[in-house]
Amino acid sequence: MHKLSFFAVRRPITISVLVIIVVLFGIISLPRIGIDLLPNLDYPAAVVVTAYPGAHPEMVEKDVTIPIESALAGVSGINRIDAYSSESLSAIIVQLDMDVDMLEILERIRYALAQVTLRLPADAEAPIVARIDPNDFPLMIIGVNSDTLTDQQITSRLEELRPRIEQIQGVAEVGLLGARTAEIQVIYDPYKLDELGLNPTLLQQLITYQNVVVPSGAITDGDLRYNLRVGNTIESIDDLSNLIVGQKTVPGLLGLGGLLPSLVHLSDIAEIKETLTTPPGITRLNGEDTVLLRISRQPGANTVQIANQVNKTLQELALENPDLNFITIADQSIFIKQSVENLASSGVLGAVLALIVLFIFLRNLRSVLIIGLSIPISIIATFILLLFGNLNLNLMSLGGLALGTGMLVDSSIVVLENIYRYVIKGEDAAIAAEKGSREIATAIFASTVTTLVVFLPVIYMQSIAGEIFKELGLTVSFSLFASLIVALTLVPMFSSRLFRNHKPNTLASNGTSLTKIQKVYKKLLEKALAHKGAVLGAIVIALLVAVFIYPNLGSEFLPEIDENNISLKLTLPPGVSREQTKNVIAQIEEKILAVPEVVSLAIQAGDQGSNDLLSLINNADLYTADLQIGLTPKGERQRTSSEIAKEVRQIALDNNAVKAIIQGSASYGAAATVLTPQLQINVRGDDLDTINEIADQIVSRLEANPGYIQVVTSRIEDVNDLFLHADPARSILGGLTAGQVGLAVRQATTGLKATDLQINSITTPVVLMPKGDPTTLSGLMESTISSPIPVPGMEGTLVRLDQIVEEELRASSPLRHRRDRRNAVNVIAQLGDINLFTATNEAYQIIDDLNLPPGYSAKIDGLSQVIEETKNDLYIAMALAILLVYLVMSAQFESFLHPFVIMVTVPLAAIGAVFSLWITGLKLSITALIGLITLIGIVVNNAIVLVDYINARRREGVPIQEAVIDAALIRIRPILMTSLTTILGLIPMALAIGEGSEITAPIAVTLIGGLVTSTFLTLFVIPILYCLISALGKPYKAPDVPEQ
Repeated sequence: MHKLSFFAVRRPITISVLVIIVVLFGIISLPRIGIDLLPNLDYPAAVVVTAYPGAHPEMVEKDVTIPIESALAGVSGINRIDAYSSESLSAIIVQLDMDVDMLEILERIRYALAQVTLRLPADAEAPIVARIDPNDFPLMIIGVNSDTLTDQQITSRLEELRPRIEQIQGVAEVGLLGARTAEIQVIYDPYKLDELGLNPTLLQQLITYQNVVVPSGAITDGDLRYNLRVGNTIESIDDLSNLIVGQKTVPGLLGLGGLLPSLVHLSDIAEIKETLTTPPGITRLNGEDTVLLRISRQPGANTVQIANQVNKTLQELALENPDLNFITIADQSIFIKQSVENLASSGVLGAVLALIVLFIFLRNLRSVLIIGLSIPISIIATFILLLFGNLNLNLMSLGGLALGTGMLVDSSIVVLENIYRYVIKGEDAAIAAEKGSREIATAIFASTVTTLVVFLPVIYMQSIAGEIFKELGLTVSFSLFASLIVALTLVPMFSSRLFRNHKPNTLASNGTSLTKIQKVYKKLLEKALAHKGAVLGAIVIALLVAVFIYPNLGSEFLPEIDENNISLKLTLPPGVSREQTKNVIAQIEEKILAVPEVVSLAIQAGDQGSNDLLSLINNADLYTADLQIGLTPKGERQRTSSEIAKEVRQIALDNNAVKAIIQGSASYGAAATVLTPQLQINVRGDDLDTINEIADQIVSRLEANPGYIQVVTSRIEDVNDLFLHADPARSILGGLTAGQVGLAVRQATTGLKATDLQINSITTPVVLMPKGDPTTLSGLMESTISSPIPVPGMEGTLVRLDQIVEEELRASSPLRHRRDRRNAVNVIAQLGDINLFTATNEAYQIIDDLNLPPGYSAKIDGLSQVIEETKNDLYIAMALAILLVYLVMSAQFESFLHPFVIMVTVPLAAIGAVFSLWITGLKLSITALIGLITLIGIVVNNAIVLVDYINARRREGVPIQEAVIDAALIRIRPILMTSLTTILGLIPMALAIGEGSEITAPIAVTLIGGLVTSTFLTLFVIPILYCLISALGKPYKAPDVPEQ
C-alpha cells in the first residue's frame, strides 16, 4: 500500500489528472442515481386472487380457497399461507422463504394452479397470481373535483387525461378510484319478453351476436385476395334501440289479407337509457365525495424525478382544464426530498465540525485544507460506486455517507498527523510525506479492512433487516474504500507541496493545551498501570451495569417516522347499507377535520372499482375503510404524529368504528401491515368456536393491562344474510328449479351484461335489468322472473318471486381466515404506554398459561415475530463481524494473541452504546443493532494504531512498559482527533431534528456513545492488557518494513 504514496508524491500531475477524472464522473453519476426514502424491499410474497361472483364466504372457502390451498401445499419454497374468503372473492397470501428465486417459484405456483383450476366451480374465474411488491404503495394520490362539471363529465374528462400521466417515464399505472362510469341499461318488460318467447338469457345472446365481427378466412377475386370478416357493429344507442329482437303477427287492413308479420325492435320491449353507475365503494376528500387518481411508479424508478414530472404535467392539465380542481393528497417525494436534504445537511455540518476539531489540534490551515479536500473527493468518488452498484440515494445510503463523513477522514488524519510529525522534526516535505505515509500504511489499511468486514454478514443477511441495511453497509464500504485511496495518494501528494519551504518552527504546534493533555494523560496512565486490578474491576462493574440495562431498553423494528401524515384502517359496522356507512364516515370525518393539526383527510371504503390486486385484498367490503390524514409540517406543531394518531383513533372508536388500527409507515408500502408496531397473536385450530373461545381468553387477559389502548380480534361481527328458500312444489309448478330461481334472482339484482359499445372512444357496457326496483327487498319480492335456462320437458312461465320463495335471515361471517390450511383468528393489541418488548413477554406468559386443547395453537405473530427473527440474524451477524475483525488483525500482527488485546475495545464500546440509548430514551431498534455492529469495526481502529506503534517500539528494544507509555503519548493526538472528528460528524444525525432523521438517529447515538467510552478506555485499558498479555509470553517480532 505504501507504494501508492511513493507514486503520488513523485507523480503529482498524474494523480491530479486521475482526481479530475474521478470528480467529473462522480458529478455525472449523481443525477443518474435514483432517490427514494428507503431501499427497495425485496419482500418475498405472492398473492393468488380468485373471483367467485355471487358466492358467500363459506361457499368461497369450501369450493375455491381450500382446493387452492391444497394445491399450494405441495410447492417448495413456501413459508406460510394465509387464506381469506369473503363475499365473491378468495385471496391467498403466500409468504415465501427469503432466499427463493421469485420468478421460479411464481412459475411453480402457476403450474400448481393450472391443475386445480379444472376442479373449481364453473362460475369461478381463473386464479390470478402476482408478486406482492412492498414498493407498490402509491407514489401520489390526487383528488379531483369540479364546481361546474357533473360526475360523469369529470370521469369522462379524467379518462381522456389519464394517458398523459401514464406516458411519463417511470409511471407504472394511474388508477381511477371512486369514478362513476357510464353504463347503458336495457330495462326490459318481462311480460313483453315472454310474448316473444324470450327470456333474459336469450335476449342477452341476441344483443351479443348482433354486435360481433367474425374473422371468416380469405377469398380471391381475380388477381386480388381479401381477408374476410362478417358481422355487425352497434355504434350508438339509436342503433341499439332499433335492434330487431323478434317479430309478431298483426291483422291486415280491415282484417283482410290474413296476418302480416311485424318486426319487434329492442325499444318496443325495453327502456334504453345511459346512466352513471354508483361506485360500490366510498371515496371522499375533506368531507366531500371525490374521484382519486392513484399514481404508482415502476420498480427502481427515481421517485423524486417522477413526482416532479407528474406535478409538472398536473399543472399543465390544470391550466388546460380550468373547470377541474387537482388536489394533492399524498406525495411521497415531498417527504423524501425533505429527508434527503436534511440528512445531506447533517453530513455537511458534521464535516465542518470535523474540520474545526482538526484545526484545534493541528493549528495549521494547510493541514485543514488537505483534509477538507479529501472529504468531498472521497464522497464524489463514492457516487460512482453507488451508480455502478445499482444503489439509490435514500435514508440508508445517505446515512452511510453521513456516517462515512466522520469516518472517512480518519485515515487521512492518521496519515497527515504522521507526516506532520516528520515535518516538525525538520524533514523535507516530500521525504516526510513518503516516510509518514509508508510508516502508517499497513495500520490504516488494516483498520479500514476491519471496518469493511463487519458489514459483510449484514449484506448477506436473508431477512428484511438485511434488505434495509445492505445499502448502508455498501455505502459505508464504498466511501471508506475511496477514503483509503485518497489518504494514501492525495494526502501525501498535497502534503509534499503545501508543507514545502516552511521552517520547522513555523509548523510546530506550540499548543500548550496539547502538552498539558499529554502530561495529564501520562500521570493517569502511570497510575492505571500501577493499579491494573482496580481499573479492570471498575470496567467489569460498568459492563455488568450495561448488561442489566440492555434488556430494559425496550425494542422496536424501526423507529417511528413522523411523515406529516397518518394511515388509519377502520373496521365499520358490517351488514349495513352504503348510505348508513357513509353517514358513519361523515361523523368521523367531521371530528377528525376539527383536530388542529389535520390539514386534509382522504377516505376510501369498500371496492374502489380498481382492478389492482391490493385493492381487491384490502377493500373487500364497505366495512373496511382506509384513512389518509395529512398533518401540518413537523416543525409547525407541538405534537408528534404518533400523539395525534392516538387522538384520531379514539375519535373513530367514539363514533361507531368497531376497530381502528394505526398502520405502519407508508414508506414500507405493502409491508406496512407486517411492520405496524402492535402485538399480534395467531390462534389456530379446526373448530371456529373453540378458536374464538381461546382468542377471547387472550383478549380478556390483555385487557387487564391498562398499557393497551385497544385489544380486538381479527374476526368480523356476523352479519345477517337474507336467504330466499325456494319452495320445490311451487317452483316446479312455475317451471323452475331452485337453481333456476337463484340464477334469475342474480340476473335481476346484478344485471346481465350483454355487450360493449364504443361511444366517443370510451367503452360503455350494455347491461340488461328487469323493470321495477330489484335492489330493494320489496321491489325484489314483487319482481317477475322466468327460467334463465330452459329445461327440457319443463315449460317455464312468469311467476312473482314472492309466490315461490320464503324469506329467512341467516347469520354468517363476512370474512373467513385460514393459516397453513387451518382456521385462524388473530388477536391484535394496540400499544399505549407499554412497549412491544414488554408486551411480547407478557403474551408469551399468557400463552404458557393457556390450557390449549390438542390440535390448537397460539403463537406470537406480526412485528414481534419479525423482530425476533431479525434480532437472531443480527446477533449471528455480530458474532461473525467480531470473528472477521479478529482474523484480519491476526493476519496484520501475525499473532493470535495480540488481537485479543484490541478486541477488548468491543465490550468497552458496548458499554457506551447501551448507556447512550438509555440516556436518550431510544429503544433497541434494528438500526441501533446495526450501529453496534458498525462499532465493532470502528472502535478497534484506535487500538490497532496504538498496538502497532507499541510493537514498533518493542522491535527497537524498548522495555514493555516504556514502549507502552511512549506509544500512548505519541498516539494520543491522532486517537483523539479521529474519535472527535467521527463523534462530531455524527452529532447532527444524532439530534434527529429534520424529517426522516428518526431512522438514522439510533445509529449515530449508538456510535457516539460507543466511541466516547471506547476512546477513553482504550487509552488506559489497552496499555494495561498489553502489559499483562505480553508477560504471558514472547511477542511476535514482525520484520521491519524495508526502506524505499
